[in-house]
Amino acid sequence: AAEAIVLRDGRPTLLVRDDTFELPALNEWRARLLPTKSKIDRAIRSVGRLEVGYFSAPYVGTAWMIADDIAITNRHVATEFARQRGDEYVIGTNPIGQSFVPRLDFKEEYAGIRPFEVSVVGVLYIAEHTDDAPDIALVKVAAKDGRRLPPPIPLFDGRARADQVVVAIGYPAEDPRNDAADQARLFGGVYDVKRVAPGMVINSISADMFSHDCTTLGGSSGSVILDVQTGAALGLHFAGNYLEANYAVTAQAIRRALDHVRTWPINPLDPGLAQEVVVAAGAQRHALRR
Repeated sequence: AAEAIVLRDGRPTLLVRDDTFELPALNEWRARLLPTKSKIDRAIRSVGRLEVGYFSAPYVGTAWMIADDIAITNRHVATEFARQRGDEYVIGTNPIGQSFVPRLDFKEEYAGIRPFEVSVVGVLYIAEHTDDAPDIALVKVAAKDGRRLPPPIPLFDGRARADQVVVAIGYPAEDPRNDAADQARLFGGVYDVKRVAPGMVINSISADMFSHDCTTLGGSSGSVILDVQTGAALGLHFAGNYLEANYAVTAQAIRRALDHVRTWPINPLDPGLAQEVVVAAGAQRHALRR
């Protein structure tokens, strides 16, 4: 599940501050992004850093709002803090035996000082580790102190097409799987904060997967791949190969997962309790397949 720099040039990664992105230096990208800036900014508010409350691994990836109280990330991100126990999922423990405390922070921005954290209060679904199961996990979230959750990002209606202009919104981390010089030039030594990375769809691979060339690194897992014209989520980024391609789960596969979990009961925890987070019994029997 490596994340990757696909093109060394022409695919910038733009810092986010105060819920908007810095303008790209390349005129080509200014011309493409400025007319749709309000749609991209709207989505930026709904993308969070998935944190687990452990000092040596402060966050495990990216997640974004897909419904009023549901956020989506990757299976391989969720299994960093949750594990299966029979027909349930429970929160795991860190190397010193403390339970992880998963949460989303929507304001981890460059030079930002005011977090906006919401609690992960339920694990609704983690895809099975099979070749035909899209890399998806869904969690239930709750805001603290009477604040409202960010709005969900709508799903794109249709399939990805080659050369479709998109942006990846997520939290890239310094990543030894990519060339150090490329990272230094593209990221300027600034990692672990929210960024917008413009690019294009390379190819529609199947009903459940497409490839793209937005710049990503470790930490970008779970990023939204946003169609800039509509402001809708074209997909969920999950993997990539350096100088080859990045890959995303399609909106169709996401919609299928969301439709299924909406039919499952769940008994969410009090957000103040950092105990077990449990999915409804029997949910694994409803595992999604292509």
